[in-house]
Order: sequence, then structure tokens, then C-alpha cells
Amino acid sequence: MKKNPTQEEWLGIAIGITEQGQISPTHFGDADRVILARIQSGAFELLDEIPNPLKDEEEDEDHGNRKKLKKAEAFLENIQIVATSKASINLKRLQTNSGKWSVVSNKSPEALLSYLSEHIDNLQSWFSNPDKGIFRT
Repeated sequence: MKKNPTQEEWLGIAIGITEQGQISPTHFGDADRVILARIQSGAFELLDEIPNPLKDEEEDEDHGNRKKLKKAEAFLENIQIVATSKASINLKRLQTNSGKWSVVSNKSPEALLSYLSEHIDNLQSWFSNPDKGIFRT
């Protein structure tokens, strides 16, 4: 996926959620499930909901190990936006190393998709500056 897509392109998004379907209060890699969707200016589509393939990845004594990051990069290869409600070192690394757009929010998944699709210009502007950090809603 391009780092600076045009508004007409669909952007893949992965949202970490709980078993109950709410945005996960944990790091993306520790979320129970993942919603896969896509957004473009003014529109979004839910594509799938799957068990989080990163959840059971063993970590060393601390969060953010490189093995889990590599697995996340492979899983998120066709995803531009990664969202959850709690930032982590690997979420930041995905942004720095892979050009992913990291979003932290406490909105419901559907409200977040709606918000992001309506504010895609703000997202593109935010992430066009490499000095900007995680986008928070």
C-alpha cells in the first residue's frame, strides 16, 4: 500500500477488538479479535472479523519484542491503518518501520470507521509529516 494514497483509493484498516465487539482496551497485539475493513473519503466497508493471530504470540519479559513485530508486519501487509485504544512500542514501530498509520481511539469500531472516513484529509495530512506520532481520536 502506498504511504500517501489518493482519496479515491480504499485504505485497509485493522481494529483490535474484544470478544464483545468493542475496541480493545489493550495493545493491538493483545486484542481478542480483529476487524478488517476499508475506508475511503466518506465511506467504509466491513470486510471480516477474525481471531487476532498475534494474541497468542509469546513475548519475552516485556512487551514489544521483535518477533511479534515481524509477525504483525506480515499479518498487516495489506493494511494501512492499525487501530486500538492503547498505544504500544510495536504500534509505534509499525508506523516508523512500515509506514502504517497508527490510530488510538476509545470510539466504537463503527464510529471510528465513520470518523476516519469523514476525516481522511486530516489523516493524510497528519501522517504526511514523519515527525507526527500516533493519531488520537
